[in-house]
Amino acid sequence: MNDCDSVDYAPLCLEYCRALEVEMNELIFNPFKASEDILRLSQRNFYYDKLKETREMTLGECIYLLDKCTHHAHPLTELKRSIQINMKQYQKLLGNAVNILRNLNKNERQSDHGMQIHRPYGLPMAF
Repeated sequence: MNDCDSVDYAPLCLEYCRALEVEMNELIFNPFKASEDILRLSQRNFYYDKLKETREMTLGECIYLLDKCTHHAHPLTELKRSIQINMKQYQKLLGNAVNILRNLNKNERQSDHGMQIHRPYGLPMAF
């Protein structure tokens, strides 16, 4: 496959990020919300407020919560424990993958606002 500087990857980036949103909601956040008392957790840790929403979370919100799993102040220990139990390669997700997701989300936001993306960072990605 030849590299082409004039190719606009914005539509691909938007769809790829949307697929990541769907997968993360399905595999991580929806099961967690179904198994925990989110209202009680949010009273103990305000970072859980994002999970009180009834809608699916955006990629940015997913990244925010994954980042807070290992945050030095008020970490989301219950969410982190759930990820550790349910994902084989959770270290990759909570480690370097959060930074990769953050860069992808930056590209997605630029794509969403009409900017052309010529060399998307991190595609493809596997956990």
